[in-house]
Amino acid sequence: MYPNTKLPCAKGWNKFYNVEFWRRKLCDISVNSLPNLGILLGDVVDVEADCDNSNNFLCDLIGDYPHPCYQSSRSIHHLFLNPDVNLTQVTYQGIEFRGNKVCSVMPPSIHPNGGEYKFLKESRFPIPPMPNSLLNFYRSNRMQAKNFIVKRKGVKKGHGTMKCSSCGKSCMLHSKRLKLEIMSFSSLGSPWKCSGCREFKVTDICRGIRKSLGRRA
Repeated sequence: MYPNTKLPCAKGWNKFYNVEFWRRKLCDISVNSLPNLGILLGDVVDVEADCDNSNNFLCDLIGDYPHPCYQSSRSIHHLFLNPDVNLTQVTYQGIEFRGNKVCSVMPPSIHPNGGEYKFLKESRFPIPPMPNSLLNFYRSNRMQAKNFIVKRKGVKKGHGTMKCSSCGKSCMLHSKRLKLEIMSFSSLGSPWKCSGCREFKVTDICRGIRKSLGRRA
């Protein structure tokens, strides 16, 4: 990467790897300053949060599970083995999962604003599989995203359908209500279920989410 940037130093950086090409390229750009270091993700996934609340939630999901982690200018990056061969880049509740053909800047690179990427002292290698709590959160949201269909023949305007993870029945709800329910089940680490299969009521949870979003309950 070019010095003090997140920009790869050549086109096609995520499609091929040639040691000699990159050696020459790095020699060309490192005359006056050292280039930044990046990792092409794929076998490894980079997980980070985009705000304080999401970061606290992410840390709760990971707990004291040993893994490599490093600080950037705005967040903490967590490295795990990729559990999903189809993962590229998705964000659920402010938590971003970065995988295939995506690049992450690594320590000891320098951020464009001048800050330095640093491994945290609690980092542990080698890179481990994703902890079960985080993996369940990812898979639950991934499945809900695949099953959530906003536009479909026979669906009322402003409504959406969702397939129950338990009985497989497709249910139609108002889109706003359905999104709130999806967020509610995700916060509990559980896949979405229809009213006939769920073991708990989500009304109070939905109301709390609406309140946190600044809407009238």
